[in-house]
Amino acid sequence: MNQNAITYLRTRFALLTRAFLLCFSALALLAPWVPPALCWPIGLVAIAFPWLYLLLLPFTLLTRSRTGLVLLLLGAPQLPSYVNLVGRNQRGQFRILSCNLNYFGINPKHTQPGRAPIQQLVDHVRQLAPDLVCAQDSTPNQGQGRAEFLGALPFPHSWWARGGQSFYANAPLEHGDDVAFAEAYNGYASVDLLVQGKPLRVINLHLQSYALMDWRLGPERMRAGLQARSAQTDQVAAAIASSPHPVIVCGDFNDVPDSYAYRRISAGLQDGFRAAGSGLARTYRGTLPAGRIDYIFASPQLRFTSYTHIRSPSFDDHDWVLAELDWRS
Repeated sequence: MNQNAITYLRTRFALLTRAFLLCFSALALLAPWVPPALCWPIGLVAIAFPWLYLLLLPFTLLTRSRTGLVLLLLGAPQLPSYVNLVGRNQRGQFRILSCNLNYFGINPKHTQPGRAPIQQLVDHVRQLAPDLVCAQDSTPNQGQGRAEFLGALPFPHSWWARGGQSFYANAPLEHGDDVAFAEAYNGYASVDLLVQGKPLRVINLHLQSYALMDWRLGPERMRAGLQARSAQTDQVAAAIASSPHPVIVCGDFNDVPDSYAYRRISAGLQDGFRAAGSGLARTYRGTLPAGRIDYIFASPQLRFTSYTHIRSPSFDDHDWVLAELDWRS
């Protein structure tokens, strides 16, 4: 191969690389605005947003690309959802814990020798001393785990919903929605309670996963997962909009900050990590770099005073989220 051919191939490769990076960066910016029900592949691109941004930054500086600069500026407002340098750590009037219980670690491969998974969960919760626990993956089908966990907790009030969500509280709970999503193993539920004498609605959700671990089954499984979560997102957004009280929305979204689910559900609400968190946001500890998929949002009438990701027991693949809030005067 002569020198001219090598130069030609290098030029073509550079052009293709540039087109690929700019195109996928643009698609990642569109992801929050396009329902996966309309175009599901964009939902997959959303996962790559932080990595695309990191690649786009040196590319733009080296090539002085105006298109790259525009994409960087458009993507900059999303960065505090992934990394936050200005956090708060103050006591609040109300402490809430959102946690994925991973079915109490009943899967034998998750069970750690020497300590029962239930005791690990209870120890964690007791140490954090929340006023309200909103749990996911705690289905009533896990009867023994449910009974042991509930019996060991210090909370006088609790409720288990059909979609796998459960609540444990120091204050009385008024049960609200109890929705198991169609053709899915998850759902959302809501409770009303009084915090400092004021009514508050808490919505605890668990949305459909990406099903990325089932890639061997083909893109059809991924498409089904993304489109199901799109419909579930719209259901939850409608429930938030119909609330007569200020809301806290928390749970396992199975989706990243640069997604349709995040934008739709957080509309008009505060993201606790952006308001009071610090460091690098990551709650999923599985093999895929999904990053932050567990959240706590709140209405503007509330103020986040602290927000922390808590390392969960070893058999769980999610970090827990702990937040403290005050009413704004």
